Amino acid sequence: MRIELEEDEIKRAIIEYVSSQGLPIDPESAEVDLKNARGDFGATATISVTKPEVTNAPAEPKKLESVPDKIDTTELGADDDDKSIFNS
Repeated sequence: MRIELEEDEIKRAIIEYVSSQGLPIDPESAEVDLKNARGDFGATATISVTKPEVTNAPAEPKKLESVPDKIDTTELGADDDDKSIFNS
């Protein structure tokens, strides 16, 4: 049996292997550089990962609504004299 892989398939396989080892890599942000050397050095692969640009981030953080200083409890049926929480 003989399996032949082209350069793009080798690069994709390297990225998938590294991802399976616990270092998830986005294929769109990774570049694999393959080199063949003579002698005992053999073939090497260098993986460069660039941080993808965030394009859908909000320009400004959302502002929270203001909270009133005092809450009107008359609608809840509480008396002004009753200071207990459980009406006991």
